[in-house]
Amino acid sequence: MFAGSAVAFVRAAISITEHLVLEAWLLFATWVVLLAQYVMIAVEPLHTPQCSAAENALMRARNTKIGVMTEVLQGIRQVKFAGLERKWEAKINQLRNNELQAQQTSFNWQVIYVTLHLLGPRCGRWVLDNMMVYVAQTPWIEAGTVRDNILYGLPFEPKRYWDVMRACALVHDIDDFEERDMTDIGPGGINLSGGQRTRISLARTIYSRAGILLLDDIFSAVDVHTAQHLFDHALTGELAKGRTRILVTHHVGLCIAKADYMIRLDNGRDEDVSITRDEGHAQHSQTQEQGTRNMKTAGLYFRKHIAHPPYDTALQHNGQSQVITKPTNSERYRKFVPDETREQGASMFWWVSIWTKNDSDVWFYLRNYFGLAIAACLLGTLRTYVALAISLRSSKSLFRQLLYVLLRTPLQWADAVPIGCLLNRFTADFYLMDSRLGFDFMGFLSAGMDCICVIMGAVLVRPILIPFAMLLIYATFWYTRLYLSAAREVKRLECIARSPIYQQFSSAFQGIVTIRAYRRTYYYMAVHTKIDRHAQAVWHLCLFNQWFTFWVNALGALFSTATAFAVIWRNNITGSIAGFAMVFTNHLCFALISLSRTYATLEMDMNGIERILEYSNLPMEGGMGDTAPLSWPTDGRIVVKDLTVGYSQDLPPVLCNVSFHVEPRQRIGIVGRTGAGKSSLALTLFRFLEASGMFTQSISNYTSKPSPVFRNVRSNLDPFGELGEDVLLHSLEQVHWSAKGVTSLSMLHTAVSNGGSNLSHGQRQLLCLDRALLSKPAVLILDEATSAVDKETDELIQQSIRSCCNDTTLLVIAHRIQTIVDFDRILVLDNGKVVEFGPPAELIKRDNGFFRHMVENDVCQKHLEKDIHERSVAYEMTS
Repeated sequence: MFAGSAVAFVRAAISITEHLVLEAWLLFATWVVLLAQYVMIAVEPLHTPQCSAAENALMRARNTKIGVMTEVLQGIRQVKFAGLERKWEAKINQLRNNELQAQQTSFNWQVIYVTLHLLGPRCGRWVLDNMMVYVAQTPWIEAGTVRDNILYGLPFEPKRYWDVMRACALVHDIDDFEERDMTDIGPGGINLSGGQRTRISLARTIYSRAGILLLDDIFSAVDVHTAQHLFDHALTGELAKGRTRILVTHHVGLCIAKADYMIRLDNGRDEDVSITRDEGHAQHSQTQEQGTRNMKTAGLYFRKHIAHPPYDTALQHNGQSQVITKPTNSERYRKFVPDETREQGASMFWWVSIWTKNDSDVWFYLRNYFGLAIAACLLGTLRTYVALAISLRSSKSLFRQLLYVLLRTPLQWADAVPIGCLLNRFTADFYLMDSRLGFDFMGFLSAGMDCICVIMGAVLVRPILIPFAMLLIYATFWYTRLYLSAAREVKRLECIARSPIYQQFSSAFQGIVTIRAYRRTYYYMAVHTKIDRHAQAVWHLCLFNQWFTFWVNALGALFSTATAFAVIWRNNITGSIAGFAMVFTNHLCFALISLSRTYATLEMDMNGIERILEYSNLPMEGGMGDTAPLSWPTDGRIVVKDLTVGYSQDLPPVLCNVSFHVEPRQRIGIVGRTGAGKSSLALTLFRFLEASGMFTQSISNYTSKPSPVFRNVRSNLDPFGELGEDVLLHSLEQVHWSAKGVTSLSMLHTAVSNGGSNLSHGQRQLLCLDRALLSKPAVLILDEATSAVDKETDELIQQSIRSCCNDTTLLVIAHRIQTIVDFDRILVLDNGKVVEFGPPAELIKRDNGFFRHMVENDVCQKHLEKDIHERSVAYEMTS
């Protein structure tokens, strides 16, 4: 009896000891939890600024990358002409790496803008008593047909419309189009020449009913004959009667005969103001005699101001305002907590079953709980790290591949694809890869493991539940497949509908001056169809999600009810088994819902990768022959033989059997009417158009559509920091970029806004010309390089080009005969064929010759003939 009492006492002591140890452990754990909470509260003020700084750094890196990407894509021609694909690829990849690391841690334009109420005058006022429309120096064309761009929302009046087409010399051009004026001219009018874009923009102005027409240097983009036609029929014809026409131009000799009022601007001041109605003819004759004694700049100056004029009644918007609501993302955030709750592990319920049946040692549970907690923390951290590392590494690889391909795609493809489609892939699609795809994949794996663990627990504890589980799994995946068949296409539509939004904003920002001048801001504020389509796709996607969630939850509720009845009807079932069966049923429902939704989200987000891969496999520009040595080319010889080029196989060729030979260091002038094929020849020499003939050389190019794309003057001239400041300042002096002279290093840091919109067109031309000269190529092609500068500056620039390009072969495309009259040879193109090629003195002697006809129709005919004669005499004396 004593022994039995002793044993009972020992057992009681052990039990009390275990109880005390457990209580002590619980007290210790409670204090640890409280201490951890206090530590987290204390660390929070120190941690939050770090998170905020990291997020701000990420946003700055992302904005910098998107800004550079946008500017490079807009200036892709300049990048390709300069052959800088590899350098820009490296620069953009460096910006991308910075983003991933952050993820991980003259004055004419100002006067015109003041007139359009875009800049406020410091003093003085201007008076406008009628609606005013504007033709920009760089014409803005919307994606659409020729007719849509001319009508610009106005009713179609056939007689007036075709009168405008004839006045703007567009009838001949549209006759060459397959669908005439209903031809789609592509985004930005990419399928048109520069002169055609200018004339369509002018036609839009003439067709409007505005009383004031503001025309910014429209003659620089067209040849002499077309300029005379536009002046006689569009600016001074029947369609312009009774309307005020304000023309900013350097072609004073062409316009002064019929001008009523003329102002000469110099450094933003009205240097000379005169009435020219009575003296126009006399000054016109004097201009022909003096040749290039023309004014530096012609412009306008307003001194009075009234409020904005009322909108033209033909442009009033009669539609009702529409409020477009977007579905909120609150559902997305509300589901985080239930996801977290049901993803904490299926084995916990099996563990509860063991705990209710067994009477194991207390330390057994403590050791297991502590080990499970540590393992859960480590595995969760490892899972997140692996998912993010794989996602970011894949994103980096795909970004490099896509950038490599896009910088080397044919120029025709790059011009035809809207920039919104490209930006959509470089922004939204890569955002999915960077921020969501890794977590989607991690959630899918977690939900999958959750389902496997639940089913394994059922197999070990109660195999009879397996048939019911299989039935639930089959029903869930049947609904998942039905849901995905529709949701996948809706997600694809949502991605596709996003690109026109990017394109719409990009196009509107580029043409903001024209839009405001035409008082069409209300129209673009009301054009919500593209956004509405995107919202509709998102709305239907949300509806599909709710439909799917409802039916899967209904299946889960039905299965749980059936399991409950099965447990009730069993008489010999223990409490632990009954509890496990019910918990298993509920958790399996949640796990299947989580697995289905994460799989659906993963598959739909994979649509972004599909879109990226679509552009990553585009055809690239092909290379011919072996790689050229570093010393190539040794001279600037060009041989073109039987060159035939077309923009497409199903379109007629734009160049037919073109042949000519250029010796090193020769200067060749290329002339012809608008659309003759001059710019197409330049594109072909760079192999941007595939040709059937042969040509050779390493060339640098400056185009008639200058597009400064970087942040300041220095980064435009030397974007990779390879040249010194003295070299850059000297080059700016050579091209006479600043009218006030370049005397300070601060000029190199002058800000250049997106596309150079804060610079005049002439300044943009000079900046891009300087960039081409700094590359010192063996062959330099200038496509209307000085069309927007005055003749005095043009002469100074031509002198600089001659002095610094003695060892360079020059091919100059020009509408001004004065620019190329002293060149070695003149190449005359007409309808894509070489009609004349030879020295100017020889061509001007040909009866009914093309070049002679162009000289005879120039306002400076006598001056040109004199220069050609003097050049011929000097050449004969030297030879």
